[in-house]
Amino acid sequence: MDAPSAIYDKPTNLFVAQFLGDSNTFHGVVNYPARALNGAQYQLHIPQIDTTLHGRHAAVVVRPERLALDGHPHPIPARYNQVDAIVTDIRQVGSQLQVGLRFTDDTPGTAIRLAGTPLGAVAGDRVTVSWDPEHQAVVPFDNPIAGPAQGIHNATEPSAHQSEHHTSSITPHLTDPVSDLTS
Repeated sequence: MDAPSAIYDKPTNLFVAQFLGDSNTFHGVVNYPARALNGAQYQLHIPQIDTTLHGRHAAVVVRPERLALDGHPHPIPARYNQVDAIVTDIRQVGSQLQVGLRFTDDTPGTAIRLAGTPLGAVAGDRVTVSWDPEHQAVVPFDNPIAGPAQGIHNATEPSAHQSEHHTSSITPHLTDPVSDLTS
């Protein structure tokens, strides 16, 4: 059995990816010769890929803390995957900034930053989201453990309800520390 951090970073199916925390998922069809996942609005580089996935529906899974916005804090390296998104909201939860995103294929997502670090974006801004392909996992839709891919029949043309596969397990808890101490 893998270490917990390995299971978190490289889940083997969508159930594990979503069960162990927030994840951004990009759906498409695997092209093994090109080492790519071809989605409706993007093509993502997959440096390490299982040859049995060629021609199959799959998802690239990326954890929110692995996403960079517009090359912050450094310019985007050429080997990184890039997808355009709109910032939908920004919430501070404890020491984190949770940046809500809507990717070009209408899929919701999240990026996480430490509170106090410059973000360079506000709600409504168009941003480029990038990540190192070494920090992604590729999972098939028809994994026997996960079952079918949440009703997605054609990953290259998802409908609005089919793209709602991102779920957040993070809930902000806002309290007044002074009144909590006096109650």
